Amino acid sequence: RISTYAHTSPETYVYQVFKEKYGSPYDTTMRQYMQSEGLLEMLETLKSTFLTTLGRTSGHTDATIQQTITDTRLAQLFLTVQPATDRMLQLDTYMQPHYDPSVLTINVHLSPLEWRGCLAAENGLRVFSPEHPGGSKVFATPQGTAVFIWKDENTGEACLHTANDLSVGSRVVLCSFWQKRDFPITCATSEGAGQEGDERGGERERKRKIERETDRERERESVV
Repeated sequence: RISTYAHTSPETYVYQVFKEKYGSPYDTTMRQYMQSEGLLEMLETLKSTFLTTLGRTSGHTDATIQQTITDTRLAQLFLTVQPATDRMLQLDTYMQPHYDPSVLTINVHLSPLEWRGCLAAENGLRVFSPEHPGGSKVFATPQGTAVFIWKDENTGEACLHTANDLSVGSRVVLCSFWQKRDFPITCATSEGAGQEGDERGGERERKRKIERETDRERERESVV
């Protein structure tokens, strides 16, 4: 209710849900606008720059870094306008601590700290960790800030976080989730263990279907 999706990849759960519910896996007008304004290219540049820095810090070779950049692909992209808490409650939604469903998140904050009357001290990303007094800390996200959230490849540790609640005003954030090319596809099933062969066959068919949709999606994007 507060987000408009400009991209979902066929491997994601939201792709299937949006396609069934709305007839399209994302808002094509929003997608075309972001592409024409260079926002998709900007996100690719941010991804490459960050993964290069992270890879060199971790001691990876240039070849490994380049492969990681190639394999890390956009899974979800959406524009969020987060209103104040009272408006959020009217919309029957709220912010809550979470781990992002991705190996890398890049959020670009588009609104000033005081936008529409925001209190600057409230406008930021709240990160939960025992190292912070009280268990969490708000990091300010002024206009133009790019926030990178990733899972540590050695420890598997992820960042528990949320957008901080606002008592007044609102914020605008371009949110992107990135996944590795081979990230697992999970499908729930109510079948028993005796149906393992059928499940494997069905799973292979689902994966082939997703691969076909992915190829068609890339063809459409190259035309746009």
